[in-house]
Amino acid sequence: MPAAAQRVLLFDPPILPDGSNIIFPTTSFSHHRYFIQEDLMTEARSRAGPSQHTAEDLRHPGIVAALLLAVVTAFGLHMLISAPAIRAAAEAELARVIADEDRDVCGQFGLRAGTTSFAACSRELANVRQKQSDRDQAAAAGIL
Repeated sequence: MPAAAQRVLLFDPPILPDGSNIIFPTTSFSHHRYFIQEDLMTEARSRAGPSQHTAEDLRHPGIVAALLLAVVTAFGLHMLISAPAIRAAAEAELARVIADEDRDVCGQFGLRAGTTSFAACSRELANVRQKQSDRDQAAAAGIL
């Protein structure tokens, strides 16, 4: 270890730098000196303050609340602006799914799209869907 990275403390036994005593049962140490090496990096780290970016930076509730409010506001504005487009896309998808179902079910009976019998089949399927929707709503309301 380089000399700059360590410090040598000299002291007379039996007292250590922290004030505690050394007890050696076999010898008298009255004329001896002991060397204890202390890592200066450890000392430097203990004197250094916390790093610049810590969780303590967020201890200010005003900053956290402002950031949270900004995120919620941005999300709300996004939803307000994009809600009509989302609703239109959902309605278009539902119309596509219903048209596919009508084509599949009415096609099983040999009815081709564009014929009057196919149109009648599609109307009847719409009636069946409406009745099922009414039953579902009644069950959700606790009537059934």
